[in-house]
Amino acid sequence: MSLILSLPERLFYARVITVSDSVDKVLKILQEEEAIHPERSGKATKEDIKFVEELRRDVEKLEDIVSRIEKMLPSPVLVSLEGERVITRPVYEEFKEILNELKHINEKAEVMGENIERLNESLNEARKLYNIITILTPKYGDRPALELNYDGEIIFTKVVILDPRSLTIMKERLPEEVVVIDEIPLEERMVAVIAGLSGYRHDFLRVVSEVRAEVVNIPAVEKPLRELVTEFERRIKELDTMLKDLKENLNELVMGSVNLLARAKVIGSIVKDRVRALLNAIRGEYLIAVEGWIPERKIPELEARLSREAPASAITKLDPKKEPPTLMNNPKPVKPFELITKIYGVPRYSEWDPTPLIAYSFLIFFGLMFGDFIYGLAMFILVAFVLDRSGLIDDPTSPGYLTLKKVLMILSGASMVVGLLSNTFAGYSIVIRDGAPTMVLAENANQIPSLLNLADPLFFIVLAIVIGLIHVNIAHAISLVRAIKEGNKGNAMAEAGLLIAEVFGIPYISHAMLNYDLLPLPADAYRYLLYGSLAGVGILIAGRLIGMKGLGILLWLFDLTGVLGDTLSYTRLAGLGLATYFMAKSFNSLATGATLGIAGIIGVPIVGLAVGIIIGVIIMFLTNMLNIVFGIIGAFVHSLRLCMVEFLPKFYEGDGREFLPITEKIPKTVMVGSPY
Repeated sequence: MSLILSLPERLFYARVITVSDSVDKVLKILQEEEAIHPERSGKATKEDIKFVEELRRDVEKLEDIVSRIEKMLPSPVLVSLEGERVITRPVYEEFKEILNELKHINEKAEVMGENIERLNESLNEARKLYNIITILTPKYGDRPALELNYDGEIIFTKVVILDPRSLTIMKERLPEEVVVIDEIPLEERMVAVIAGLSGYRHDFLRVVSEVRAEVVNIPAVEKPLRELVTEFERRIKELDTMLKDLKENLNELVMGSVNLLARAKVIGSIVKDRVRALLNAIRGEYLIAVEGWIPERKIPELEARLSREAPASAITKLDPKKEPPTLMNNPKPVKPFELITKIYGVPRYSEWDPTPLIAYSFLIFFGLMFGDFIYGLAMFILVAFVLDRSGLIDDPTSPGYLTLKKVLMILSGASMVVGLLSNTFAGYSIVIRDGAPTMVLAENANQIPSLLNLADPLFFIVLAIVIGLIHVNIAHAISLVRAIKEGNKGNAMAEAGLLIAEVFGIPYISHAMLNYDLLPLPADAYRYLLYGSLAGVGILIAGRLIGMKGLGILLWLFDLTGVLGDTLSYTRLAGLGLATYFMAKSFNSLATGATLGIAGIIGVPIVGLAVGIIIGVIIMFLTNMLNIVFGIIGAFVHSLRLCMVEFLPKFYEGDGREFLPITEKIPKTVMVGSPY
């Protein structure tokens, strides 16, 4: 049964009891064995709650500090922990030491960050003033800078910067006693020199505010404006040097902390798991008990290890009267496909796990839609050797990615198998000519000798519909068995009626409407198949009426039409499979045509042929790589859709919760820094 549908691993609810002095040792054993999914139970003392809450806050503080420092990294860094002892002393001591070190680093980094921000502001302001002073210098270079920023008892002068339209509006709104004495363009804006009577300064400032102009704060000094240009050049260089030095120091500080950040992530995760267990623990004055779900197969080994390393401990089985989490239990070859099942949802503890069926379905669907030996081989090489180094994967060592990688490599094998069966090799096929195998681009499907002629559109479409019919009805059959098992009479009758209607109805429709006999029966016998089909429809209607009362009068129609719609959805297998094949043929024909065309254009035959072959190979490689990439994406997405939309909803709920043991797993590498 586990090769079709599997059941989650059997779990027991147990209590691990130990003395207070041994709690760290026991928690370490539970983490190393990944043996317990902790649950909340009992009451803790105020002191214990205070201790664990402080530890929880420290974990959150560490995560926040790590996140802050990571944001300062110029780019993500993959830190290798192989060969390094991540935990060198009791884990809480290590945790506190790392937290204190990172606090100190974060404080220094934040001070540097604030200084960088202030320097940036000063540098931007200096550059802006420098640009304005520079364009004023040709006219006002020999005059004291004070004349352009003067506030006297009789007159005032100011320099403003604004866009041309605002300058026009400002001129209209300024009183007659305030005038624009000069206008100089600066990129898309204007620099205006203003002079006016001091009594109208407030009117001037009001108009400046209305038109959103900016008053330029030119230093009010007696020095000629020309000298200020030199001073600002020197000031900008100083600020720029200071800013670069400070950024280098900050970069040196944060880059020097990446190993510490990696260790912080690992040890923080371990302590976080312990906190999760402790928050759910029962604590007495002398004894500590951690409750949770333990896999049956792990109990003997766990008991033996506890008796050796923490003798003052015991495991007692309890009756929790609550739904256990789910530890999926599948054969090793299909285990990677648990990733696909979890996209839909984790099975409940009492629910069948459809992972084996999902694995077989995915292999068939993907293989048919991407069925080409060369393409499958190329996919295997890309996934196995290129994807990790492509820069598209943030952390090539993460468990999720490694599982997906296994799935993709298995799927590439399915593509190669279908490619061999259908005799397709990047659009080419192998034929025997003059007693020797030859690679050719077949003109039509009949020219391809194969066990599975997927180049024939009609054959492929019929095959896709047959596969769809089988796949959909497997789902209905499982739904029938589940309904019987659960005692759901309405659903059981409806599913049974639907299957009966199909068993009798499909041969009848094929005979009566398509003039094709699926069964070796006399012509008169097909009439009785109609009666059987109608009987199935009657059982279907009765089942829906029992299960849904009045709504069942209409909903049975959706069951019948749903089978048709779901089955026709599988024609996408033929659509994508044929598209992959014919695009490969077309691209190869294009490359061959380009080779011959270029060879004919160039006068020297040998040179023309060489150049034509080089260009043809480039065209063939690039176009086929494009076909491979989009073919992989399309085949994967549509295989996922067929499983998630047409198959699983008919019998699978997937609303369980995953078994999450506390763990002390040390990864080989840790990604430090965010790629976004």
